[in-house]
Amino acid sequence: MSRQRRAAQALEFALTAPILMLIGLAGIEVAWMLLLQACLDHAVFIGARAGAIANRDAQPVVLAKQAATRAWQNTQLAPRATFRGRVEGDIPTKRFLFEGEVTYKPLVGLAWFAMPVLRSNTRLLMEDQ
Repeated sequence: MSRQRRAAQALEFALTAPILMLIGLAGIEVAWMLLLQACLDHAVFIGARAGAIANRDAQPVVLAKQAATRAWQNTQLAPRATFRGRVEGDIPTKRFLFEGEVTYKPLVGLAWFAMPVLRSNTRLLMEDQ
């Protein structure tokens, strides 16, 4: 291989490698954000379900927060999630609204497309007991 050919290959690699690395790191960042969102959605659904099927004597918001916190902790992800809920309406259309949010911290450090807070909410009809 000639010297000019090797120099051309080195220059092409030097120009394309940073772009390919940036694309790869951006893909990792998007995957991390989607994983956090999916785990948050699951924890919020688990909490909303626990609150919606709670007995009348029980406190549905407290039960929902406990269930969602357990579900979030089982994911073993580092960010701390916050949950809140409330009961809306009257029987027969009594609904339980449950929300969760987690502060998004970039995994790789490419924060130019990062959302500061990931949010999720779920509304379920409450069982009439």
